[in-house]
Amino acid sequence: MSVITIGNFDGVHTGHQQLLRQVVNLAREDNCKSKVITFDPHPVEVLTGNPLRLVYDIETKVKALKSCGIEEVQLVHFDTIVARTSAQDFLTDIVQVTTGDILVQGSDFKFGYQASCDIDCLKILAEKLGFRFQEFILPDKKTSSSTIRKLLAQNDFATALQQFGGKYIYNYDSVIRPLKKPVEVVGKVVQGSQYGRRIETPTANLDTALAGLADGIYAGFTTLENGEVWPSGISVVDGQIESHLIGFTGDLYDQNITVCFTHMLRPYYTFDTEHQLITQIKRDLLQSLKLYEQNSTET
Repeated sequence: MSVITIGNFDGVHTGHQQLLRQVVNLAREDNCKSKVITFDPHPVEVLTGNPLRLVYDIETKVKALKSCGIEEVQLVHFDTIVARTSAQDFLTDIVQVTTGDILVQGSDFKFGYQASCDIDCLKILAEKLGFRFQEFILPDKKTSSSTIRKLLAQNDFATALQQFGGKYIYNYDSVIRPLKKPVEVVGKVVQGSQYGRRIETPTANLDTALAGLADGIYAGFTTLENGEVWPSGISVVDGQIESHLIGFTGDLYDQNITVCFTHMLRPYYTFDTEHQLITQIKRDLLQSLKLYEQNSTET
């Protein structure tokens, strides 16, 4: 017997976390397993043919779900065949729901061919198939995966980070390490290739080369001539430094700024597509902001 919930769970935000908490608590009360059914690839990508800049890749999503106490995560390969599956067949053939299982879903949950089965339909199927259904009513409907993706597209990392309720999980946690001591580099901002501006993540390019730090992506902060301090995501490639000041808008050309490196996030590497690169940059900047806020709280 299991307590089960079905969904995409991109980002595993605060709304998801509340639903998952109910699943875990019910499983503990009934001394059974907590289980999530989720999809790879995301159904929207299959149905529209367009890629999404997902908050989490599949490995990170599974890690995030298990960090909420979920014992088993079943990945369903979503394709056109699954998309055409009826709600009843999905439950019996894919979820393989059995008598005594408990299914927990939010009030706005829909599934099955053309999302034809809603909560009222699910209640009928529960009676027909012999499992128990429990509706989850989300107190705050302002949080959603699509909202987070929109915030990331707008580079509003501070608001996006709040949507995770402190549980944002970076997909390179095993690589992140604080530097033995912060490294500061002072330099003048010069014109670069403008590539960061073209993908809406402009960077301040320093005229100062850096020796001693490996090529990679770093978290830290940048101090301007006027004393303002901005959390930053920083890249180092062949000693050349580029810093994205999170939340900053304005012109920094010819300013002398100080870039401070506090953590290495991951090695530098190339991506197969620009879409993959942009998605990872958003994740890097979210993690940079999270580390900056943690450091600010501790000091």
